[in-house]
Amino acid sequence: GLQVTSSSVVFLIDISGSMQEPTADSRTRRPGEFLATRLDVARTELDAAVGELAEGVLFNIILFGTRVDSWKRSLLTMEERVRDQASKFIDGIDYGGGTNTYGGLIEAFEDERVDTIYLLTDGDPSAGAITDSTELREEVARWNSTRGIRIHSISVGKASALLKGLSEDSGGEYVEVK
Repeated sequence: GLQVTSSSVVFLIDISGSMQEPTADSRTRRPGEFLATRLDVARTELDAAVGELAEGVLFNIILFGTRVDSWKRSLLTMEERVRDQASKFIDGIDYGGGTNTYGGLIEAFEDERVDTIYLLTDGDPSAGAITDSTELREEVARWNSTRGIRIHSISVGKASALLKGLSEDSGGEYVEVK
């Protein structure tokens, strides 16, 4: 439900093992029907968001599980060839361990051109240098005091005080997806 309005954006996507959980809507399906996982929903929404980016927008995709992996080393300029490459990358996203939110945010903040982050996760930090939500929020606020990066957060499966706080602190929006 969030619109991408930035011209310099990073999509920060949780690929931790808990993203294998079925979404709330998929639990009501009949036996034998495909159960959409949280990561399935994230892939679909990410692909749609990237598909709607205007030519010339700078963007990147960063995945965080236990490790943090960037699609590209820095922001790329959107053009049709890049859109196709991003779509193929998104299709191949798979699960990877714990939830290193701190590491993902560090990676997103490293590119000086980033002005907006879309952070999607289904859980509290469980890996990385900082796993305490209060400490993580304080650290991001410290980094962001000179950067002014807007953080939009999407919490999948449950409410998240951390994500809500990160969004509030940065002037971003917070959305819950069941």
